[in-house]
Amino acid sequence: MTTSVDYEGSYREVQPSQAQKLDAVSRLASKVAHDLNNILTVIHGCSDFLTTSMADDDPRRADAVMIRDASLRAAALTSRLVAFTTNQELEASVVDLNACIIALQPTLVREVGDGVVLAIDLASDLGSVSVDYGRLESAILSMAANATDAMPSGGELRISTRNYMVGEADIRQHPEATPGPHVRLSIADNGRGMDNATLARVFEPFFTTKKPPGAGIALATVYGMIRQSSGYVSVATTPGAGTCFDILLPMVEAAPDEDRGLTDGVQTAHGKEVILVVEDDAGVLSLASRMLISEGYAVIEAANGAEALNTVRAWAGNVDLVITDAMMPVMNGGELADALAREYPHVRVLFMSLYTGDDIVRRGPDARRAFMPKPFTAADLTRKVREVLDTSEGRS
Repeated sequence: MTTSVDYEGSYREVQPSQAQKLDAVSRLASKVAHDLNNILTVIHGCSDFLTTSMADDDPRRADAVMIRDASLRAAALTSRLVAFTTNQELEASVVDLNACIIALQPTLVREVGDGVVLAIDLASDLGSVSVDYGRLESAILSMAANATDAMPSGGELRISTRNYMVGEADIRQHPEATPGPHVRLSIADNGRGMDNATLARVFEPFFTTKKPPGAGIALATVYGMIRQSSGYVSVATTPGAGTCFDILLPMVEAAPDEDRGLTDGVQTAHGKEVILVVEDDAGVLSLASRMLISEGYAVIEAANGAEALNTVRAWAGNVDLVITDAMMPVMNGGELADALAREYPHVRVLFMSLYTGDDIVRRGPDARRAFMPKPFTAADLTRKVREVLDTSEGRS
């Protein structure tokens, strides 16, 4: 609450506006999410090292796996926080929606539990869509969880796909829609449904009907992601009879990308290049260096951008890649990348950050700078490093 003085010299209280409140919450959530994700990166990376170094019959391995999985769930929560606090830049690719749902089916079965029947009905002639694959997975899982919550006594969760032609009637009801062929994903339950007051607020950030209250941002982030993908969301509900969410995404002509389903078990390419890792969090710095050294890379370290720039200047040989955190004191990752582009234009930059929408990541002379989200596994890091280095060689 703020105060201001009037002309008579007495004080009156002025309530902050709703926009000011949301802005303050947004900044706080973003800072907390950034700091927490650094911690989660260390927890996940170290537990991943432990898991891969233990035999399958080692009784301690189950504990290491549980720690690793818990860190992933916590990272998903921070990702949702950031999705609310910023307009994220999506990493879109051409996706086969049916294949995505089939890959998620084991997780969905675990999500709904024993009391809910999962029914999946997929169109055999379904078209492709352009969407961020990871965020699409998160959207499906979030909506499935919400549907399950609406059926505390059990019921049926039905997930279906169809091709759909958006016409004038749809646009009158959803002005944000565009005419033409779309792919429709329907997620329906036969639970308690919603009244008009709840329906009117269903995509509102922090609105929730859960007892005790949950985070209340899942549907808001789903809506934002779909709108950024040029699609729209439609909701039909009847109190006491259930709810159906329809996600419609524009159909694209291109064939789906084939690089889905990679796991931590996939072999990663080794390397001999020199890599400078720049990170102000000592735990993340040590972990990333260890991951790279284990794959044969020569690694040098710096705690901030200014130190990194001095290190590159003093280094006798070539530095092939700089991996840097985006947010750092003294000189942030973006300022470091700008300085490197001026003095050492051959050096590639790979940002480590919580989200792709960070202006530090996106600005500068090369808008195509590589990005890797935190937290990451050793396989994530080494695979991305190899991709960036090989792309760099292909352009030279």
